[in-house]
Amino acid sequence: LSAYARQFLRRLAKPDVESIEGLSPAIAIEKKGVTSNPRSTVGTVTEVHDYLRILFARCGTLWCPDCGIEVVSHSPQQMVERILKLPAGTRFALLAPVKRRPDQTPASVLKRLRRAGFLRVLLEGEVLDIEQLEENPRPFDTVDVYVDRLVARKGVRSRLADSLETALELGGGQVRVAVVDGEDLRLTSRHLCLQCGRSFPQPSPRLFSFNSPEGACPRCDGLGQIRQVDPGRIVRPELSLRQGAIDTGHGKTSPYQLQALEALSVQLGFSRTSPSAASPRRRNGSFCSVPANAPSNSSSPATK
Repeated sequence: LSAYARQFLRRLAKPDVESIEGLSPAIAIEKKGVTSNPRSTVGTVTEVHDYLRILFARCGTLWCPDCGIEVVSHSPQQMVERILKLPAGTRFALLAPVKRRPDQTPASVLKRLRRAGFLRVLLEGEVLDIEQLEENPRPFDTVDVYVDRLVARKGVRSRLADSLETALELGGGQVRVAVVDGEDLRLTSRHLCLQCGRSFPQPSPRLFSFNSPEGACPRCDGLGQIRQVDPGRIVRPELSLRQGAIDTGHGKTSPYQLQALEALSVQLGFSRTSPSAASPRRRNGSFCSVPANAPSNSSSPATK
């Protein structure tokens, strides 16, 4: 039985025996009709697809396709443990990157930060007082706000956890650990690329299913098939338009389609009676794309 059918069956109690030997395996053979469903694959029939979706969602590693770096999210507790691995006595500061929205001005952002109790920011590698920056404003899109300065040692865990919570809330899930005389750490609680800022959804089995809108290919909608036009199988250059040079896929060209083709010939200025109008030179041009200013009656499928 399939996993879907087994969920409706009552769980059977285990038999009161230690082992059963000498029984031949039971084999059931059933004849089924063959269907041409593009959503039915070897993975779905054998149910391997369900296990692979769970495997990739739970054990897979997320990489940014634009930057080629690993995207790792951390919980606040994991961030605390990571920072406390710094050598004892290491001085560091917690900074929260604050992005300015399009409807905000640098002055309004600085004013909001000052009212929230923050004193300093890091802008273009320079530590500045917020009040000083308000007096001499500079344009910026992102500014790093100093949340706290600490030293890696025993007894700092509680303060570090509180400051991290404040920094994550202010920075939208991002925090920067500026280590004195060391390499900075950039941590995030979101599935976010720290290099380009691209965000990703939480990995789930639905992302690896072609039957789900979240995981289906946006081009083929999960079917694995794409319909395209082959001009070489539509245009017969040895015939003229009136002789049926354009194969509409429905046999003989209908009067409406012929009228649309004639309207297109007038618009583009080619002959309706000469076979040269349907020559290979024109296949990928006139007959495969209708100009924006073409007549309304040339929008028939026969002219596209």
